[in-house]
Amino acid sequence: MQVKLNLAIRPSLRERYGVRWAILLVVVSVGALSWLISRGMADFRTYRSLRSQVALQESNLEVLEKHENDLRNQLERPQFRDTALKAQMVNTLIERKAVSFPEVAERVARLIPADVRITGLGLSFEAAGPSVRIAVVGKSQPAVESVLKALQDSPDFSDAEIQSEDPATKENNGEGATMVLNARYMGKQKRI
Repeated sequence: MQVKLNLAIRPSLRERYGVRWAILLVVVSVGALSWLISRGMADFRTYRSLRSQVALQESNLEVLEKHENDLRNQLERPQFRDTALKAQMVNTLIERKAVSFPEVAERVARLIPADVRITGLGLSFEAAGPSVRIAVVGKSQPAVESVLKALQDSPDFSDAEIQSEDPATKENNGEGATMVLNARYMGKQKRI
């Protein structure tokens, strides 16, 4: 009589599928590792390219700085120094006087309330800077005074003051109160 015995232990579910999952995990890991390596190489190539561009720009900057220094040295020579000083003086005068009347008129118009109208507007240049003279007519004295308050609160104007004032009377043909104001225009200086 012959008896066959199988002494092997039946493989568990973990042992049966463990090898398959391990192989799948190794394949995915190798794929992810190859993707990371290729991505790292591409980033390294990009870094080298950008580094060479930065080095080129820095060398161009050095050349431009050297050229600027050469030009400055030329301007420092006595024959050019006088011309440079005159040009700087003319540019300074142009910047001081460069005030656009339409720009000033627009800024004044923004400050005028609806019940007040402008009857006169003038721009003059003084030693302290451009000065604006504004004549207004309003329905009432408080309406006209609101223009003075708006000028004082505006960052574009300073030293706003009343030059003359005429309260509402029947002699003004019922037009209401009139006022002439004067203020320094600061808008151009604040932007510089």
